[in-house]
Amino acid sequence: MSLVSFGFQIEGTQLWGMQIDFGVFSAIIVFVWMLAAINSVNLLDGADGFATTIGIVISLALGAMSLQGGKFFDAAIAFGMTGALLGFLRYNFPPAKVFLGDSGSMLIGFVLAALAIRCSFKQATAYAFFAPLALLAIPFIDTLAAIIRRRLTGRSIYSVDRGHMHHTMAKRGFGPRLSLLWLVMMCSTTAAGAVLAVVYQES
Repeated sequence: MSLVSFGFQIEGTQLWGMQIDFGVFSAIIVFVWMLAAINSVNLLDGADGFATTIGIVISLALGAMSLQGGKFFDAAIAFGMTGALLGFLRYNFPPAKVFLGDSGSMLIGFVLAALAIRCSFKQATAYAFFAPLALLAIPFIDTLAAIIRRRLTGRSIYSVDRGHMHHTMAKRGFGPRLSLLWLVMMCSTTAAGAVLAVVYQES
């Protein structure tokens, strides 16, 4: 909730021609957004370089979106994050010598989620609402699939399983580097869609 006090709010959006104001629920939506983003990045960090690479792709996209909106301070933070993660990827690239751990992956998710609010969610338009969702689509899909999978098998959603994206790729015979390449391509596709939505102001 400290983010809300510093002006990180999602006040409303336009959907299907209707203006939707979140009002008193704005703080709750920010909380849910931050929680979802942080945990989604953390859950996908089960293979060498995954969370680091996600952070690089999404922070680059957020930097581009910030520049498009004339928010140069936010762009500097986003590109600074990109540079830091690129430096770390040298040691985190499979086979990794250094690992993020939960604190590292959660920090990446936190910064990305906060920047998304600053550079896109604060605009009450449909494209500005959907762009951050597109940016984090791959981690969100992986997390949602895990929740559904565990519920359908009668387990707690907090239980551990081996059905995440990196596990599935490994079962299909993908090596660590090939799996990372597929992740880069998928995240780059959704990130490019998010940036184009902001540039052309079209959801």
